[in-house]
Order: sequence, then structure tokens, then C-alpha cells
Amino acid sequence: MSRLFRALCAASAVVAASPDVAFAQSTTLPQITVQGGKPARAKRPGTVRGNQAPRPAPSSTTTAAPSSLTVPTTEQARTEIERTPGAVAVVPDTQFKNAPAQTLKDIVDYVPGVWAQPKWGDDARLSIRGSGLSRNFHLRGVQLYMDGIPLNTADGYGDFQEIDPTAYRYVEVYKGANALRFGSNSLGGAINFVMPTGRDARTFESRVDAGSFGYLRSAASSGGVYGPADYFVTGSAQRQTGFRQHSNGNAEHGSANFGYQFTPDFETRFYVNANNVRQRIRGEVTKDGALNSPKTAFATNVIDDWQRNIDTVRIGNKSTLRVGRNHVRFRALRRRQAFDAPDLSVA
Repeated sequence: MSRLFRALCAASAVVAASPDVAFAQSTTLPQITVQGGKPARAKRPGTVRGNQAPRPAPSSTTTAAPSSLTVPTTEQARTEIERTPGAVAVVPDTQFKNAPAQTLKDIVDYVPGVWAQPKWGDDARLSIRGSGLSRNFHLRGVQLYMDGIPLNTADGYGDFQEIDPTAYRYVEVYKGANALRFGSNSLGGAINFVMPTGRDARTFESRVDAGSFGYLRSAASSGGVYGPADYFVTGSAQRQTGFRQHSNGNAEHGSANFGYQFTPDFETRFYVNANNVRQRIRGEVTKDGALNSPKTAFATNVIDDWQRNIDTVRIGNKSTLRVGRNHVRFRALRRRQAFDAPDLSVA
């Protein structure tokens, strides 16, 4: 056995026999005591109550109307949706209203995981995380809502012709199972289009958009508050001749909501939505046609005059009761929809 090994063993034995030597450098820290109490809630303008966002203090010259209980503002909606432990998003109107937004693609184009591809007129193919990607016509797997009220029909199918980008304050996007708050049918995801109320809308607003291929759209809206009551009304009309043959169409959209706050903790709101759509369908195109005659429509569509004509009327109600920090919401819907001609096109 080497001398070095014997020296190491001897040193280890000495340290083990003398614990005071090994822990001679230990230090005792002073005790720290933390005390505190619950701060008193200040009763002043801007105090957060329940799920509402802070309200600005009213100025000396004007009195700000209280926000709606049934329809959160954009900031309130963003704060609430961010509590979802999953992939969600809020798209404010400042991202699409300041541009000539015509289709759903113009609204959700920059939302990760959402894919929208325009086809003809206001129709599109929509997919959230792959759900509904294989659908060539209609909408399946993804649910559309307007102020929390379903746009899809009872069989799960839906259309995009009722969407009017000029009518919304913001758009909520729930990806995949994060949309289960709307029910099991929304397992593939959901998009909720939220209109303004008279409490956050301008007294009057209008716009006119014009573009190539005979595109023209005009829109106007009005909102106001009268004590506990408020209203918001909006309407738009558009027409286009289209790039290809047999692709002309026109559409009129009208939406309104009327709210009444019985108490600071209870509000009810009625919704009315009507749409009139007349759209011709151009049909599919071959590779040779796309390269040499891209404006030519599919011959069968022209001969049979294929169209997609929709008339819809929706009447809904939302009521919200605030109990402490919780909100109890009630919804009701009455829908009437008519199709003048079936959609047989897969283009």
C-alpha cells in the first residue's frame, strides 16, 4: 500500500472523529418575519369589479357610459381569453377594418394555426389546426358564432356568406379543444364575431370601398346610449363583376343589437341579423384553361347558371347576471334560412 493512500485514510479518520472540525465554518442566519394585510378596496372610478376591466375616471365635462355586461370591450375580451390554458387569440377591428377586408381570410390571415382560402364570392375554405381541411364546400368541423350565437346550422355545416367584416369590434379565435366552451360540436375550433354596442360605438360612421373587376362596397353604422338603454345598427351592400366569367354577385348585410341594463348587475341584449346574397359560381378550371384562358368559367356552370343564393334572418338574445365575481349568461336564438339554389360546385 502506498504512502499516499495511507495518508488519505488517516486524514479521513481524523475528520470523521472530529465533527467540529468539519463543520467549523457553518453560519446561522437571522430569522426573517414577513407580515401583511389585505388592502382595503377603494370605492372610486376605475375600480375593478368582477371580470370587468378598469374604467377610466369620467372627466369634468363628460360622463363615460358604463361598459356592457353582455359584450366585453376589446381589452376586457383579451384579458378574459388569455385566462384560457391553451391557444386562443383576439383580433381587434384595427387589424382589418382599416383595410378593404372582404372575406374571412382578411380577418384571420395572421392568426397562427388558422388557414383560410377564398374560393368565389364570400365563400372560403377554413381550417383550424387541420380540422375541416378536406372540405371542398360548406364548413365542417369548425363552428362560427356571432356574439356567441351559432352561425352554423343544426347539422354542423356552415357558410361564410353571412360574415360582414365591417360590422365587428373584434373577433375571438379558439383553436381546437379550447373552443369546448361553446359545446362538443366545436371540438375542431371556433371563431366568434363580436359586434360593438352603443356604449363603445360612434354616433355615426360610414365608409366606401372600391376596387378592380367592378368591386364596390358601402357601409354605415350608428350607435348611442340613452340612460340604461343603448343601440347599435350597421348595414353594408356590395357588388362585383368578378375576374372570371359567371362570377358576378351582390350582397346586403344588416345587423343590430339593443341592450338594457335593469341594474348595474343585470343586462339583456337583443340581436337582429339579416342577409341577402346573390352569387354566381364560376366552377373549376383545368390546368390548360388556367394557363391559356384564366377568365373562362366552367361550361356546365354557365349552361346551368349555377348560383349560391342565401336569405337569412336571425333573432337572438343574451342576458347576463353578475353575482359577485361570477357571471351567469343566458342565450336564445331564432333562425330562418332559405337557399334559392343548391351549391354543387367544388371549385
